[in-house]
Amino acid sequence: MPRLEPGGPGLAVSPDHAWLAVAHGGKLSLVDNATRESHGAIELPFAGETDLILTLDRLFVFVRLESSTACLVYASPSLEPITSMELIGQAIPLAAVLDRVLVMGLQGEMPRILALSERT
Repeated sequence: MPRLEPGGPGLAVSPDHAWLAVAHGGKLSLVDNATRESHGAIELPFAGETDLILTLDRLFVFVRLESSTACLVYASPSLEPITSMELIGQAIPLAAVLDRVLVMGLQGEMPRILALSERT
């Protein structure tokens, strides 16, 4: 989701509008939209400008580091960690369909699709 203002928190809403995810200052919170109460909060292992993508059952967290981007994936709404990876360069998420996320560089370079799959 686009940032409302430079340096502001990363925000994402689930497709069914049940959850709001907020990331700022190295902290990630999940809010129940029906009750407006916090469902949970965790400390992120990295600090930096953070973008979020929230699907029906996954929360993708992209934290821009000095020369790379950390991608952390959590189960929603439990915030249990699923996996993490480091992407080369500064990257932002643009869109998600199910468990696939379109990511590209800040200048539109290096488009790629991240996909979660079961281990075999």
